[in-house]
Amino acid sequence: MARMVFYGKCLCYRFFLVIPIVSWMANKWGKRKAFIISTVLSIFGYALKWYGFNPENPWLIFMPIPLMSFGIGGLFTLMLSMTADVCDLDELNNGMPRKEGDFCRNILAYG
Repeated sequence: MARMVFYGKCLCYRFFLVIPIVSWMANKWGKRKAFIISTVLSIFGYALKWYGFNPENPWLIFMPIPLMSFGIGGLFTLMLSMTADVCDLDELNNGMPRKEGDFCRNILAYG
C-alpha cells in the first residue's frame, strides 16, 4: 500500500516538472506537434506499465512514470491553450463576439 501511495506522489510531482518542458516544446515546435509528441510518449509509458507490474522486481513500476506524466501534463497544459486559439480563430472568421463558454461547454459535455 505504501508503495502505491509513493507511486501516486511521484506521478503527481512529475506533472509539475513536465509542464515547463511541454511549454518549451510548444514554443519551439508548435502546440500541435508538442501535443502529439507528449501523447505518444504517454502511450509508450502506459504500454510500459504492463511490464512494470512485475512481482519479481516491484521497483520497475517507477520506470513508466516520467513518460506517463508527459501525456497528462501536455493534455492539461496545451488543451486549454488550444481551446483559446480556436476561440480566437472563430472570432476572426465570423466577426462575432467570442464564445468561450460555448467551446468550454462542448469540451465538458462531449469530451
